[in-house]
Amino acid sequence: MIAGDRPRGLHLLFSLRGSILGDIALPLAVVVAVSILVTLSHGIVFGLKLHMDVAVFGMLGTMLAIILGFRTNASYDRYREGRLLWGDLMAGIRSFTRALSGYLPDARFDASQPEGRIVRGLIALPHLLRHELRSTDPRADVIPWLDSALASQLMGTRFPASSLLEQLSRELHDMAQTGRLSEYARVALEQEFTFLQRQLSGCDRLQTTPIPFAYSLLVHRTISVYLLLLPFGVVDGCGIMTPVVCFMLAYTFFGLEAVGTQIEEPFGIQPNDLPLAALCRGVEIDLAPLLGLPPPGPLAPDNGVLL
Repeated sequence: MIAGDRPRGLHLLFSLRGSILGDIALPLAVVVAVSILVTLSHGIVFGLKLHMDVAVFGMLGTMLAIILGFRTNASYDRYREGRLLWGDLMAGIRSFTRALSGYLPDARFDASQPEGRIVRGLIALPHLLRHELRSTDPRADVIPWLDSALASQLMGTRFPASSLLEQLSRELHDMAQTGRLSEYARVALEQEFTFLQRQLSGCDRLQTTPIPFAYSLLVHRTISVYLLLLPFGVVDGCGIMTPVVCFMLAYTFFGLEAVGTQIEEPFGIQPNDLPLAALCRGVEIDLAPLLGLPPPGPLAPDNGVLL
């Protein structure tokens, strides 16, 4: 996610940070090259004047704008849902630790006690989920919080975050068996774990159910054909400005498509994706004092981007 002060005015006009220009540079260059050739030939190809009524492009452009609007909204809905899921996950972790502290006023949150292991596990939980969603190695982030044997065991499971939650649930059960927790407290805390599990499952559902590929393919092909034919429709009216007009429309249409493609997978590591590492650090900052540890500082943006 783009972080820090955002540029304004002319700086915003020429800013490349977070821009999708690099993603669309090739198709944009192709459209501009075709429009230049059409301008130089006045729309004549193999001795034939290819003329298309600009009104046709107006109707097609309106249709494309509507389709892209639906495409962008669908992508943003996925982005928003991803942020809501992670927001609820963070809130659920904080709610659980507050409830646990209330049920155990004499708790000692160190690694030798089950309540300490549970809090440490909850710090590791979002790290496991983040790496699971991004298909990266979580060991460096979870080893400080989990026993090495448990960490290795979790790495061998299909869903490490859910497996960790099951392990923490067993810790609660053991605490109830030994009398550290009342049955009422155990059931209430298990309900908090059930809420956390729903957020994990929601992230997995969002990750494994992308926008249908056929829809994205249809949009891309329609835009490409429209923009390649556009110079023949505007060259007579725009003349030497034809490449400029085509560039502006190509940047808009290809840009909207690229933005939609980028944010429809909100858990990635592109500049406009969710800052999952920063969210994980927020949990560390909140829960470290409970363990008697100094809270780490917030993550600093890397070249203006939080991952």
